[in-house]
Amino acid sequence: MSIFQRVLISVVMAVLPVLFINCSSSSSNSDTPATGQPVGSVENVVTKGSRTLGVDIVDESTASTFTQNVTYAKAIGAEYFILDMLWSQIESGGNAASCAAGTYVDMGSRLAILNSTLPTVDIKVTINFNLSTTNIWGLPSVFSPSDFTADSILTATQNKIDIIACRYVNALNYVFSQIPNVKVSSLQIGNEIDYLPQATNANFWANYWRFLASAASYARTIRTTSITSALPGGVTASLSGLTGGKGEVIRLGLNALNANISDFVAANYYPFEAGGSSAKISSISSAFASLIEAAGTKTIRVQEYGCQSGTVSSSSTSLQTQCYEELLKIWDANTTKITHINLLRMNDLSYAKAYSSASNYSTPSVPDATFVDYIQTLGLRTDDGQDKPAYTYLKTELKKRGW
Repeated sequence: MSIFQRVLISVVMAVLPVLFINCSSSSSNSDTPATGQPVGSVENVVTKGSRTLGVDIVDESTASTFTQNVTYAKAIGAEYFILDMLWSQIESGGNAASCAAGTYVDMGSRLAILNSTLPTVDIKVTINFNLSTTNIWGLPSVFSPSDFTADSILTATQNKIDIIACRYVNALNYVFSQIPNVKVSSLQIGNEIDYLPQATNANFWANYWRFLASAASYARTIRTTSITSALPGGVTASLSGLTGGKGEVIRLGLNALNANISDFVAANYYPFEAGGSSAKISSISSAFASLIEAAGTKTIRVQEYGCQSGTVSSSSTSLQTQCYEELLKIWDANTTKITHINLLRMNDLSYAKAYSSASNYSTPSVPDATFVDYIQTLGLRTDDGQDKPAYTYLKTELKKRGW
């Protein structure tokens, strides 16, 4: 385990009793700040440059397999996709008072299949190996979410967080040992952590700081057949959480993590989350302007950007296309500030899959029909294999830019 050094973090000392870990980001000392210039409209096509596109292709449809999804993704220039895993899907059991590993499992030989498949189709992944995703915790059962809201000053709390970090690192080792041939572009240690009920508690951010600093420091030392240099890492949050839409405790907590530990700022953004409209489209540029300001000198990776097309959730295929038009305008204006964008997702889900997914976030209540439609119609292609106008638009426009 790392040796931790406690100091108060000046940027959050008025709100958070954050513990400063003796760990630094590989990109936090850059002499050249990354700058952003969001604009409402950019008509000129800008060459791709070093920008990198990803598309979520994990969900197979009734008309396309994973391998076919790779082909569709590459047709618009995508180079990677997100591989999501909760820690509890990999490890169970063990002792809450010890760093000794519990029981590891590669359910369905998922990792083994990816290790043998991905090199043949030549596509990278960004790995989300998470303690939680959105409002769902994924800790091994011997640990509790309350561990992260305990008094961060107490030695007992610090020891527990250190054990959790050590156990996570061991599990991370297992994951990478199963995918030595997979090309990995980055590691996310937490997905939309600002959605967790505990995120409004100042102790949560102090304890997550301690955990993340240790885990990220170790992650940069990982090497496999395909990982030959330090793997950049971060923690994903919603754009709203990063820019103050969920309150100052959350904004300052995320700012402290990103400014001092993460290699980049990672954000998820769904402009039509509460329903699509022309007014929502016009606000996309200002939302990105706020994100760019919040990122400071760090570059930005948009981990998830999605726009639904369903009428029940107040959208359409036309609005979906316009939503992506705005994205390209903003990306063209910020080619070095926004380095990666991953689109979610390639295919619409079946109603059954969408309902099941919505239920995970709505438990114990029955998911709302609008929310189900929103989740179901985020695809660039329909479940029965038809290209939507947004897919055709992206394929054409990205090709113009050199993808």
